Formats: sequence, structure tokens, C-alpha cells
Amino acid sequence: MQVLPDGMVVLAEPNPDSLLAALEEAVHLAHTVDPLLQHQQVSVSGVYMLSSLPPLTVSRTRALL
Repeated sequence: MQVLPDGMVVLAEPNPDSLLAALEEAVHLAHTVDPLLQHQQVSVSGVYMLSSLPPLTVSRTRALL
């Protein structure tokens, strides 16, 4: 389970060139999306619910340990 849909996430490798490229892509995307539409997409899908984040964070952290 992820917190945000794929279209709202830009991933990068942990190195300066990849981080810069991802940041540039994210800035470009921020100027091309409709914030209200994104809000509706997230709230209707039930993907982003604050009440689900603490248990999710704990389970993911335990899985990494």
C-alpha cells in the first residue's frame, strides 16, 4: 500500500544527479496539474487517510528491521 498514487510521486536514486532530475520533474508536474482534481482523486480513492498512516509506518519500519 502506498500513500499517494503513482502520478503524484516522483522517485529518485540517492545521488545528486538523480535527485536533481526528479526535483526538476516534480516542479514541472506541479505546474501542469489541477490541485482540486488531485485532491478529489486522493480523497475519493481512500488512499490517503491520516488515520492509516501511523500503523502503516510502524508495520513498514518493523519489516525493515
